[in-house]
Amino acid sequence: MAIKSMQINARPPIIGRVHKGGPKPQGEDRPGADLDHFRIESTPEVLERIREIYGDKPRQLRVLFIEHYPADIYDPFLVQRGQTGIATICDSVNIVKKRVAGRLVACDEPCEFDQEKAACPRGCKSQALKPMLFYIRGVERAGVFAFNTTSWTDNVELQNNLAYAAQEARKFRAALGAPPDASLLGVEFILGRDQRSQNVPSKKSPTGKAKVKRWLCYLEISPDWIARVQEEIRKEAYGENLALPEPKAQIALSIRPVDERKPDEVADDLAGLDADGFDKPEDAEEDAEDGETETSAGNALKAMVALFQDIKENSATTKGKDAQKARLKGLTTGVIALAAEIDPEYTVEKTASFDTTVVEIGNALNHLHRVIYTASDESVPS
Repeated sequence: MAIKSMQINARPPIIGRVHKGGPKPQGEDRPGADLDHFRIESTPEVLERIREIYGDKPRQLRVLFIEHYPADIYDPFLVQRGQTGIATICDSVNIVKKRVAGRLVACDEPCEFDQEKAACPRGCKSQALKPMLFYIRGVERAGVFAFNTTSWTDNVELQNNLAYAAQEARKFRAALGAPPDASLLGVEFILGRDQRSQNVPSKKSPTGKAKVKRWLCYLEISPDWIARVQEEIRKEAYGENLALPEPKAQIALSIRPVDERKPDEVADDLAGLDADGFDKPEDAEEDAEDGETETSAGNALKAMVALFQDIKENSATTKGKDAQKARLKGLTTGVIALAAEIDPEYTVEKTASFDTTVVEIGNALNHLHRVIYTASDESVPS
């Protein structure tokens, strides 16, 4: 490089900025009104393209990050600003940098942050020193968009979402036989807004807090991207020739989603099954008298699917997995018994890993669904 003093940092051009709120009021140094959608600043051509794909007031954007790991993608600090810019940077325990003689220098002084109130008496705001940079899906440009927020609630949520996504990316790679790595490069996300209740300080409330509804941010892995990865995992595990048919519409609708089915309802269903997972004789006879033609194996499968969904929903954390181990073990026993009855050649592998067992049971339930409901129907491709 000819000019030695020129600071060069490799980075793509920033072609737009994504905001949560409206523009600052003219002549005032305060944030604009909070919005229920994203406000995007860019060139007229880029904005027109975004409107074509996401509408005039987008609440969701499909994005791809340019960095690998959560700390590189978005890493908020507590920042205090003065007349000359940033005065201090802290991590809620120590001040890591402060301005001395016009320059930010490394520091290791205690921070005044109140952990109990999640607030700083010096007026520090939660903010990433480097904005979140990403490509927006559908905008055919090599430039990126920048996003930042000083909302404590949003910054906690976004960091939690990124940490979870990195955990999932590691599991996906392991399932595909690749070295487990938490990189999020190439993973498609949805950056979105939704309305949630939030506790805020209130002098009128006896508790000192009041609930208000605000439009907050979140990040989730795109469902389309997850579906593509799951398909690759299936191919890796079973080969190209395994093609499970779509279940019949009426059967799919008869299995209620987990949010409509309480655990005690599932328990009642399972209580009506014998040791092998089939209706007890008296219940089967009662169903026949009522004109119910669904097979006992079908009833057992529906109860198992509901229980499986409930276990998955309540095992997102390590503590949750510990609480669900006994239920998963019992479900595994029932699935093995049902498989032995209706398809003796199919093997359900027992594993010590909770996550691996969940995958194994999910695959087994899909297989049993196909055998029970489509094996005798020539109109459904095998």
